[in-house]
Amino acid sequence: MKISITNPPTENLEQSYLTTAYQPGVTTILVRNNERFINGQKIMVGFPGFERTEIITVNGAVTAGQSLTVTATKFAHDADDPVYALKWDQIKITRSTSGIDGSYSSLATVNIDVDNKSLLTIYDDTTGLTSYYYKATYFDSVNTLESEPTDPIAGSGYPIESVGRLINDFFESVNDMTQQNMSIAEALAVLNEVNSDLTTQSRRPYRFLRTSALLNTVAGSDRITLPDDFWKLDRIAYNYDDGIEDRTDLYRVITMTEMEYTAYNNLADRSDGMLYLAYDDTDDNIVMFPTPLTSQTGKVRLYYYKKFDEIESMSQNFETPNNRIYKMYLYGRYFRKRATKEPSYIGISDRYLNDYTSEIVKLQRANRVDVGSPTGFRPDTGHSRGLRRH
Repeated sequence: MKISITNPPTENLEQSYLTTAYQPGVTTILVRNNERFINGQKIMVGFPGFERTEIITVNGAVTAGQSLTVTATKFAHDADDPVYALKWDQIKITRSTSGIDGSYSSLATVNIDVDNKSLLTIYDDTTGLTSYYYKATYFDSVNTLESEPTDPIAGSGYPIESVGRLINDFFESVNDMTQQNMSIAEALAVLNEVNSDLTTQSRRPYRFLRTSALLNTVAGSDRITLPDDFWKLDRIAYNYDDGIEDRTDLYRVITMTEMEYTAYNNLADRSDGMLYLAYDDTDDNIVMFPTPLTSQTGKVRLYYYKKFDEIESMSQNFETPNNRIYKMYLYGRYFRKRATKEPSYIGISDRYLNDYTSEIVKLQRANRVDVGSPTGFRPDTGHSRGLRRH
């Protein structure tokens, strides 16, 4: 089971350049400026992904100027090769054999493979299974500092519908595995923009966001708070106990004005037999009449359309039926960012963003709930007063 971890980026590292060429085995090198290089520090000599790039250690006190005493180099280096003061020089890998939320134990600590042309460090877990899950952290072996762990990934890799699969394929296709022009955090933010766009551009909910939840009643309270991810109401079912049998009846939800009128004109005692339900969109509550007599668990089943989950990690799956809409927008935004320095990318960005707009239209046509259908949520314009369960 081979595990591939993207090497940490280098763009924000302290950097200098060799002033002359060197043969293998040297223990002193000259750089243009040795400021901020310190004794004991791990440094990388050479361009990331190049064959002769290597990690060595500053091995003596640093006096302001150009000289660095180092552990012996293994390879020859050219003048003007970069020298990076590394933040991380190793990768720690942990493994769970009991699922994604299981206990992760240490598997290996490996040196970062700085000369891998794909800018990856690959570890072979010879006892691994596709059902295992893995996490990785970057590690500073000098100061024993460790980064936050990556999102868990299955031994089988990110599935095709996952955020991680799309982002990894994206960076590979634009030849930016080191994320020089866009970071993973930026990519996740861009994907969340798609969810916001889909929400604001749709007057009708998408079928793939339809879900349900069991809610509890509280004795003496005529209101139930809605779930945090509630977006739009579909319908409500109430587990009605008439003393003979339990049955789930669907309710047509009346307006708050009707509820107030009903409650005013029907002074019923408290009862667990429901007559009317209303949706109060001011406070995001379900209002019941009469007020429940007792507290009961799972008495009300709410059918509703949820908000999009915020995309926070590579291990999440997309909620849309396919991820092409995210892909088009990600490419468009990526090349738009490139265009700030290289205007020739504007045309490429425009083509992807136009494709993105087309994908929005397709998604709305295929997956929205049509007005007038049994699951439509537009209010009726008349025939609602006095309706109860049916």
